[in-house]
Amino acid sequence: MKILLVGFEWQGGITEYCEDALNDLGHTVKKFYYENHFVTLPLLGKIKRKLIRHFQGNKVNINDKLLKETLVFKPDLLLVLKGETIFPETLAQIKTKMDIPIASWWFDNPMLEVNGPHILRSAQYIDYMFIFDTFYIEDLIKTGFKKTYYLPFACNPKVHKKINLSAKEKDLYTSDISFLGIISDFRQEILRQLLEYNLKVWGVGALPNNDELKRNMINRIIPIKEAVKIYNASKIVLNINHPQSVFATNTRTFEAVGCGSFHLTDDKKEIHNLFSVGTEIESYKNIYDLKEKIEYYLDNPEKRQEIASKGQERAYREHTYVHRMRNLIKIVNSG
Repeated sequence: MKILLVGFEWQGGITEYCEDALNDLGHTVKKFYYENHFVTLPLLGKIKRKLIRHFQGNKVNINDKLLKETLVFKPDLLLVLKGETIFPETLAQIKTKMDIPIASWWFDNPMLEVNGPHILRSAQYIDYMFIFDTFYIEDLIKTGFKKTYYLPFACNPKVHKKINLSAKEKDLYTSDISFLGIISDFRQEILRQLLEYNLKVWGVGALPNNDELKRNMINRIIPIKEAVKIYNASKIVLNINHPQSVFATNTRTFEAVGCGSFHLTDDKKEIHNLFSVGTEIESYKNIYDLKEKIEYYLDNPEKRQEIASKGQERAYREHTYVHRMRNLIKIVNSG
């Protein structure tokens, strides 16, 4: 099957993981990058207006290029990863000129206007909607996406794996507890209650200079290769899901477990369908439960390692991007 994969560069390596998986499955894949929505900057007056005009113009340019690319490549499937800036009018033209199936896989709350201003008007053109969290399925169907399916995140065993660290890397990355992600307010509240431990916090966040959490924080964007080193060096990889993950969990769960790390995540409904909690992964229900489990697993390294190993085996067996893309293509082919 010829697949035009419409993706983005800014979030992890999901576009590349999907491309790699589709190639492994024997498909012919062409990748097309779109630009994400405008990030608000602290700019005033003419500068900000000029940037916004430039971005709006670039969105039109991206849509024009996507239409031309589709007509030239003549894919059997157009697969859009999110696609906040893809106009419904562009999808309508593709449908008119080629009548190929269009699928979309969403990783955020698609019902928010800030996330999906165009996707919510594209229901009649998207034949298959895939969503990372079952919580949104009913609302998407009501919006008009009649064929909506749950498709969770995954890991890429070629990237998310056990690696050997140098002595210098061990010194830099080793911690009892690590958290990697955007250090937003709701996460800060939890992380501040863990300062008694050997905690390292990796990611971007605005903290005042007198905040004690700042001493534990490496405040910068973390590349994928470095994230793998962090996961490998951590005794416990902590997860604090964004509120938009209502029933499901984020990429961190699959990627950390794929690295053979012991993963402790906030408890979500779908986690229990993906892993055996307490055997392949561990979860917590509140801050008291979190601290209790931290204490237990720091004191029991053999149990911690047993769970980490079984979790990696499960992730490689059922939760890779090859599994996800195979399932997606099967659904599309079944009509």
